[in-house]
Amino acid sequence: MKRRATARGALAAGGALSGLLLLLLGAPALAQAPAPARGYTVSDEGAYTLERMRVSGPTAARLRAVWDDAVATVESALGLAIPPRPHAILAPTDDEFAWRLRDLGADPEVLPADALAVAFAGRDVLVFRERGIAEGTPAGLQATLGHELAHLALGRVEAARGAPLPRWLNEGLAEWASGHRPTRDEALTLASWAIHEELPSLDGLAERFPPHGTGRAYLVALGFVDWLDARQGGGGVRRLVSALQAGQPLDPALRAVAGGALVETEAAWHEALRSDYSLVEIFLRSVTVWSTIGVLALLAILRHLWVRRRLLRQLEAGDRTGPADAEGHPGDGAGHPESHQEPEDHAP
Repeated sequence: MKRRATARGALAAGGALSGLLLLLLGAPALAQAPAPARGYTVSDEGAYTLERMRVSGPTAARLRAVWDDAVATVESALGLAIPPRPHAILAPTDDEFAWRLRDLGADPEVLPADALAVAFAGRDVLVFRERGIAEGTPAGLQATLGHELAHLALGRVEAARGAPLPRWLNEGLAEWASGHRPTRDEALTLASWAIHEELPSLDGLAERFPPHGTGRAYLVALGFVDWLDARQGGGGVRRLVSALQAGQPLDPALRAVAGGALVETEAAWHEALRSDYSLVEIFLRSVTVWSTIGVLALLAILRHLWVRRRLLRQLEAGDRTGPADAEGHPGDGAGHPESHQEPEDHAP
């Protein structure tokens, strides 16, 4: 499932943010596409079937335009084929989105309010919430579609293994396969978390993937997958997916790609994050408009205190020397007092 990324992100948290996804497993495979629901029509789009209402015409046209590129991006990234002829459903309103999810056996109450789409792996069904799509942002339709298609492809890997992938890995692979790479800002955020030992452990994320709201878990998963792919000159993701599809457990598969099990590989990634970016760069990244205003205000206060202290010192120095200075002004008994002469009488 993908959520609207206010900072996809973010991030972060700015943003962040980031994209969030949900994979629903264990549903029985469908022999054919679902029958159209009330008010919807189904059309054969060649590579997929599309279910939509009349008002969804513009989104349907956009979906046709980006479908092939999204498929090519995901298949190239993962080295996997997208399941043939997925069934896409366009829900034009929030109520329709929630109703279609319930109709397919999902509970919309467990999803974030800004969820964009849900992929039903094993059933090859995608449900999109049109209202949340925002073209020109990471929440655009092509990125969202690629993300969900990656979930369908990874569902085939899980079926071949007979076991699910760790949630963080499934999410990170799907986000990476859609074409998302950590931005400079996101990379600095990860480095800052590593330096301050605030990165959640991947092993912990495997036990319970955190709620969607923060986005931190998704950025961590994406960052690790991106770093893993770059190891040994690139291609790490495809090698990892191939090993997993062949049935290897995660630790042996990671050893083949990165030279160590999950614990060692994760430690190496943390070390790389700490060494790739300077503390100055990370500090400057964390500077915001409000923190800049705060620093300027602090400098103004310090300057005021310095000026006040200097004036007090000058006043104290004046008290020690008395009411006149050292050059002999009246009051210190030194120097040359003024002379006053009486006016002369002039005889007439």
